[in-house]
Amino acid sequence: MAWSSRFKESLRAGGEPMFAIDFVAPDLFTTELLDGRSRRYVLHSHQGPSGSEHVSQAIQSISGSGQRVNIRTWKTSIGGLRVALSGVVAAQFVAGTIARGMMAELKVGFEGYEFDDFQTVGLYLFQGLSGSGNSWSMDFDDALSAIQSPSSVSLTSEFFENAGSTAKLTSSWSPGSDLPVDTISGMLDKTSETGSRGLLYCQPTDGDPFYVKFTGSTALDINLVDVNVMGTTRVNMASGDTVTAIGYVHDRVPEIAHRFLFGGLGGLSHMLSDTHMGIRYGSHCVNSSDFSRWRAKWIDEYTDFKADFITSSPIPNAFRALENVLASFGSWLVMKEGGLSWRFIQQMVTTDVSTARDVAEYVITDDDIISEDGYKLYSADAPVEYAMVRWPGVVQSLDSVISGRVEVNSAPAQFRYDHPSRDQVFDDDVLTSNKTNAYNNMRGRITPWYTRIPDEMSLTLKGWRFAEMVPGDVVSLRSEYIANMINGTTVSPDGGPHKRTHWGTQYLVTGIDVDWSGFSTSVQLSTIPDSPRPIA
Repeated sequence: MAWSSRFKESLRAGGEPMFAIDFVAPDLFTTELLDGRSRRYVLHSHQGPSGSEHVSQAIQSISGSGQRVNIRTWKTSIGGLRVALSGVVAAQFVAGTIARGMMAELKVGFEGYEFDDFQTVGLYLFQGLSGSGNSWSMDFDDALSAIQSPSSVSLTSEFFENAGSTAKLTSSWSPGSDLPVDTISGMLDKTSETGSRGLLYCQPTDGDPFYVKFTGSTALDINLVDVNVMGTTRVNMASGDTVTAIGYVHDRVPEIAHRFLFGGLGGLSHMLSDTHMGIRYGSHCVNSSDFSRWRAKWIDEYTDFKADFITSSPIPNAFRALENVLASFGSWLVMKEGGLSWRFIQQMVTTDVSTARDVAEYVITDDDIISEDGYKLYSADAPVEYAMVRWPGVVQSLDSVISGRVEVNSAPAQFRYDHPSRDQVFDDDVLTSNKTNAYNNMRGRITPWYTRIPDEMSLTLKGWRFAEMVPGDVVSLRSEYIANMINGTTVSPDGGPHKRTHWGTQYLVTGIDVDWSGFSTSVQLSTIPDSPRPIA
């Protein structure tokens, strides 16, 4: 659920914020995270509403780290929270009522707000209480910690629990026929929408292993799709050869996220119960409108393709599996305005096959900037420059070729980066150009982040109106005072003298921290050169 317009206006105007740590059992999961914890407790920094669940004047201050995304790996962290309590009385209340592992929402309001008007700005997992005397603090992990395991101890601790199950052929087999096996128990797991296919791994006595796709079974004969798949070639198999069940999801990248998190697009039930995390799509802790907006951006503005998630064994941590899939395609999860959403790398600069797009949704000017806190021409997240990137279905993706030679512009350098998406996109009889489409989707968006070296910039901005930004958003930096080191001299819009300043440089937001006591927001930014830079 997105923040209200009233709350956003309060962030722009400023004032003294009021905090609440609400231990309400959130509607995030389809089952309770902790059984028997239905009692609600709310700690307040100010006078709270009447009711035994509200504890007024319990919070002294809050602090913590914000959201981050790492360049190139595209792995994200949401950041933790520390709540300084008002004294030992509040600490004793926490010790006696709040169990480790309880989820809590950090809510913020301003003067004139009723408690119901407070807005959720973060979702956290209580980890512990520490202190001494009259000085005590509560520590919280970020919300993503809460979705890294099944939401109830009654569920299996593993996802795709039948992956790795095996069967033996009861007779010889050749391509074009159904697969005769001694058991179908655990062998037929697949997504449940109309037309879905499952995946098996076959190990012949003679020849290389290969994959086959199936649609169902007739008795002990598994009905196969009569086509080579996953870049492998079918060969004859003998009686007694082994077939292994594979956990498999084939869909667009945002749809894979929906499947893992919610069970299917918009919460539809297209996954088996042990193959998704049991999160409610309709929860107020899911920013469904933002999730949908970025899904539409992915589909409408970039070449469409489908990814292949494959696992040959059960997964103990579904979130990490999803994180790896998303990262392979330059995308990640975020908490947008207090709700779960996602982002992906957009086309920010021109390459040899694509033109830079104006994708910035925020503008930072000199009027917004308190200070430039640091700058690095070469990001620590990009220690190596690559001459080329290998994508699905293509040998290479070059950024610059001069006189027939591949050029690099800094050292250390490496010849080629094999992108992880190569193992997660394949053609089949339905999507015969899937690998090419994936290449077209990612080449312009992502290649320059490997073949050029991005920079790093840290700014402190006035107020809290930028608090709604998340890693993956893009800003347009317009400053006459901050030197443009990444692209050097540019011409001012009025055709005046050359200036090493920023006239709308697009920067990726890689980190965001809100200082609730100082009426400021710190941002970490990164961009790549407009073109490959030759060494002077």
